[in-house]
Parts: sequence; structure tokens; C-alpha cells
Amino acid sequence: MGTGRSDNTVINVDKLVRIWMAQGYLSTVENNQQEVRGREYFMNLAMRSLFHELEMDDKNTSVIISCKMHDIVHDFAQLLSKNDCYSITGTKSTEKVLSVHHLCWERTDSTVTPVSVCDVEKIRSLFAETLACKRAYSRSGQRLINLRHLITIDTPKLESFPQDIGNLTQLRTLSDFVVGKGSSKLGYIGKLNQLQGYVSIHVIDSLNAAEDVVEAQNAALRMKPYIKELRLNFYWASEVSMDVMEALIPPPNLRFLTINGYRGTQFPTWITLSLNNLRVLTLSECFNCTFLPPLGKLPFLEILWIRLMDELKHVGNEFLGLPGTINTFPKLKKLRFSYCSEWEEWTDIKPEVGFSVMPSLKELELNCCEKLNSLPYCLLQRVSSLESLKIKMCPCLELDWTEITHIQNIETDDGM
Repeated sequence: MGTGRSDNTVINVDKLVRIWMAQGYLSTVENNQQEVRGREYFMNLAMRSLFHELEMDDKNTSVIISCKMHDIVHDFAQLLSKNDCYSITGTKSTEKVLSVHHLCWERTDSTVTPVSVCDVEKIRSLFAETLACKRAYSRSGQRLINLRHLITIDTPKLESFPQDIGNLTQLRTLSDFVVGKGSSKLGYIGKLNQLQGYVSIHVIDSLNAAEDVVEAQNAALRMKPYIKELRLNFYWASEVSMDVMEALIPPPNLRFLTINGYRGTQFPTWITLSLNNLRVLTLSECFNCTFLPPLGKLPFLEILWIRLMDELKHVGNEFLGLPGTINTFPKLKKLRFSYCSEWEEWTDIKPEVGFSVMPSLKELELNCCEKLNSLPYCLLQRVSSLESLKIKMCPCLELDWTEITHIQNIETDDGM
């Protein structure tokens, strides 16, 4: 928990939960639920008065954003951890501390480094604001040979790491990795095959040259079997070629995938050919993609969110994986389309088709799809498991209520 902190230090709850995640306290929870479960644990501790001076979120008064630890709890935690955990802040003394395994580094000045305050060979976890993390690693990286967890505990500020980060072959956690012409290259993480849990890659420059394809291949994401959740974030200045995307084949055991901000016109083939264990998929801000891949072929997909796809105009049988699939979306439970402003048509299936369609679907949500003019009623009638249909801000969509009487809960703008 960072017991080297002063007992009067304000604790940011989001940071605290991320530290719990990195230290494995939430490892029994599915990756995409760890932050939620961490919040639940925090609330339980707060209800038992382990924390005080709780600060609530202005926009949501049920959410605690910061707190302090009671003196007696702080002292007891310090006694238990001794110097195993330590925190360095901008105002904290920088005396030498031995045997530190978990270091929280919140100094951004260049006068103090981890080498000057602790035996860096013993550090297993380094938690830091992005800039501080970069400076701490840059000055001590060659001696951080036993580092297992490298965590940025704020929103990444698009800082890069040196190439020799690839020498940290024991690294288990790399929360955020930035890729760009003047930043880190994808190939830097090629040897980090022990990475596990959650990895977020931020692409801030265009990657469309032949050497970028080689770097993507050298990243060897598919050789990292312990990564369970991957987020590929592409920023406004980035254009990524299809060859680069095709080379970024994720590990086969991936459970959660988010592709955000991709500017290509079509998705890579591996999205349905190589991800047979995928449970949750989010496609967001892929503004130039004109159609969806055959996601119905994913055998274990349970949750699918599609949002902010401005060029998507038609969803048809190719989305279901037809022809060629006899059991389309066999495990899908939740399907959501949001802010697809140009989407006009969702092609229905023929009544006599002899295949299974979304047999597990329970929730369907359509939100802010202004031009969508009809629902695939034959498809919906085949989905006997459907319990909830939510339709918001779809003004061109006129419902035929006689076709959806089997759905228990229907929510629309008019409250029905």
C-alpha cells in the first residue's frame, strides 16, 4: 500500500487500486473486473473505518476519490512491512533504505534516483507517475535486473522508455508502453515473454513503413501467452498500415481486447482467426472502417461493444460469420452499438435459415445511431434468450412491437 508514506498523506483511490492489481491482490478476479473488485474492497475497508477524511467525486457523490489512513492503521501497516515497501515523494527525506522490494516513486526532479536511496537490485515493483517512472528507469535501469512490475499510476503522458527495457526479461507487468517515431519501438518488448495480465500499447505516430512492419513482428505479442488483456490505442496523429496491424498478432490465450482509434479501413484478419479464447471485445473510434469483421465466428465471445464507427453504414451476414458458420455468436451475452452516426441498415436473416443465431444473448443496446431505420426482426425472434432491449436516440428507428413481444424488458426514449 506504500507504507513508507506519511500517515497524513492523501491517498488517491484509483492509484491504490492499481497498486493492489500489480501486487497480485486481485489476481483471482478476471482482468477487466479487477478495478471494480478493487473498488469494492476499498469500500469495505472504508466502511470499517480504516480510512478517514474521505473526498467524494463532485460528479458522483457515491464515489470516493481520495482519503487518508488513520494513524494507528498506518503505524501497524508500517510495522508489518518494515522497509519492504517504500514511497519517495517530492518532500520526503531521501536517506538510504535497504531491502526495499516495492518502491513508489513520486519525484520528478533529476537530483535523486532509486540508486541513491535503495539497493535497486532488490526492487521487484516500481510504481511511478509516467515522467518519474521514465527518469527513475533511465538512471537505474541497468541495475533493475530483478524488476517484476513496472507500473505507471497515472494516465500516460506519452513518455518513452529506452531500448534496454527489453533486457528486463523477468518483467511480469508493463502497464503502459508508448510507440512512435521519436519514442519507443515495438520491437523493444520482443524479449518480454513473461508479461502477464494487462498491457496497454499507445501508438502516437504513424507506423506505415517497412521497418515498422519488422518492429511489429519483433514485438512478438503472440509469444507472450500470459497476457490476458490487451489494449491497442492509436492517437490522432497515427496512421498504421494494414501490414503493421497484421503483424501485431495477439497471444492466443487473450481474453479481453480493445482497439481504440484505429484509422485503417478494415480490421486485421487475426481478429477472428487467432483469438478463439476471446471473451470481451471493444472496437472504438475506428472511424474509417466501413464494415465489421465476421465476429460471429469467435466461439467464446461474451461481450461485444462497438462505438464511434463513423463510416459504418451496413451490418449484414458477414458480421455473423455467414456463410460458413452454423452456430454464430454461440456465447455472446451482451451486444452494444453506440454512436454509429452513419449506420443505416442491419440486414435481417431469412426465416428458414438452418443455423443457430446468438443463442446466449441476453442484452442488446442501441445508442445514438441516428440513421438506423430498422431492426433484424427475424434474427431477434430466433434469439429466445434475449431479456433486455435498450434503444436510445435512434430517431429513424420505428419499432414493430408485434415482432418483439417475447423480450421481457424494453427501454426506449419514450419510456416504454
